[in-house]
Amino acid sequence: MPLIVDGRIEDFRSFEDFAVKHQHFKENAKIFCKKPLRKVERSGTLYVTQREHATVTQDDETITVLGSDDATTCHIIVLRHTGRFDFHAIIFQSILLSR
Repeated sequence: MPLIVDGRIEDFRSFEDFAVKHQHFKENAKIFCKKPLRKVERSGTLYVTQREHATVTQDDETITVLGSDDATTCHIIVLRHTGRFDFHAIIFQSILLSR
């Protein structure tokens, strides 16, 4: 599984190999998982589901939370434009190719 970590392409045979080499990701995940749940109100939430995409700008006062969940067969990508603070969420469905 090739990944770009700290600007370098690295190849890992398993997640365990990755976790051993980059302990700080594992520690940060533990810290994140210990955070208390936070209830998010429906009003102001933009939920992006499979095969959808969304764009939110900083001027949009209606949307306060942009999110998705349950990515078992797809990938969730959130991009943030640091100059304009626009957010883009894209849900990619996994495609299996045989050789």
